[in-house]
Amino acid sequence: MSGVLDVAGLAKSFGGMPAVRGVGFGVAAGEAGGNDRAQWRGEDHCFNLLNGQLAADAGSVKLQGAEIVLA
Repeated sequence: MSGVLDVAGLAKSFGGMPAVRGVGFGVAAGEAGGNDRAQWRGEDHCFNLLNGQLAADAGSVKLQGAEIVLA
């Protein structure tokens, strides 16, 4: 992936129960997108991982090619 935002292998568990497992996607410049599932399980957790409200157990997030640290 090589976009404005690239997410690979994002994961988070709570008490051994996976909430987010292996999420990956990319967003290119000028691209608009959305959730293609009405109620995707873990979407709130995924969003909270990306905005820093939750710390990720694994994965990488790159913003314009630079790795960002997920609190």
